[in-house]
Amino acid sequence: MIEKRYPRKLNKSVDSRLLAPDEMSDAINISAGEDARGEGGNAGVLKPVKSNTPLNQGFAELGEGNKNVVGKVMCDKYNVIYFFVNDGAGTNGIYAYDPDEYLPGSGGPNGLTKVYVSSKLSYNASSFVKADITYIPRNYVSEDDTLYEDVPFIFFTDNNSQPKKINVLRAIESDYDENSELDFILACHKTPVHEITGEFGTNTEVNTNEFLGIEGFQFAYQTVYRDGSESAISSYSDVFVPPGYLTYYGQADVQILNQNNQISLIVPHDDFSSEVESFKLLMRRGDSGSWF
Repeated sequence: MIEKRYPRKLNKSVDSRLLAPDEMSDAINISAGEDARGEGGNAGVLKPVKSNTPLNQGFAELGEGNKNVVGKVMCDKYNVIYFFVNDGAGTNGIYAYDPDEYLPGSGGPNGLTKVYVSSKLSYNASSFVKADITYIPRNYVSEDDTLYEDVPFIFFTDNNSQPKKINVLRAIESDYDENSELDFILACHKTPVHEITGEFGTNTEVNTNEFLGIEGFQFAYQTVYRDGSESAISSYSDVFVPPGYLTYYGQADVQILNQNNQISLIVPHDDFSSEVESFKLLMRRGDSGSWF
């Protein structure tokens, strides 16, 4: 007896001998959907997948020379494929196929979009670039006044050089300073190594001294970058102890107690790049405990 089978759905979890007549254990290069022809009863029709479409104008963006694709990442949210290209001439790049024209300056369904090209992408023709994509809810207005309510970020590594990340929208529009390019592409920002300095002073407009009765204050900071990421905590400052502690002999004079009631701090910023948008000031009582 010949068993009739009408495979319409994929089921890899059961033994092949237990498959229902409308199930299949594997499927390659097919799609299952509804056939609009006819009057009904055509759900689950198997069709071959569509073939490749030539990009007649697309590869003109890559220029001449030997090129090798060494990695890719898919953006299912906006239907974009990003791929990493090694250039034998030494200038590697990241390109995108964007058929729905989501990206600024998109090449559309018959072209490629250049995302980022730089000699600082150091992978070679034999490298394998592992990449992942995520989205950060930050508004970005492109040069053509398109408002993007979330920004795609690609994090990638070739398992040899430092891990990197790309803000896709800013990279396409070259919205960064070439002198700060490493801060733009590196996933792990440099840790500030210069500690905060400062000195005590007296504010005569304040009649209290919040520094009395505690074991001093210690300070540190974190740099905050344009893409919203933060550096590690900087080197710690010395513990600031009111000088009055060394000269106080138990007098009950309020004026003496209220001296040295403020600290003027200096946050070293000479090595801040243009990618640094602000910094977070951290402090704690004494030289232990949590920062706040």
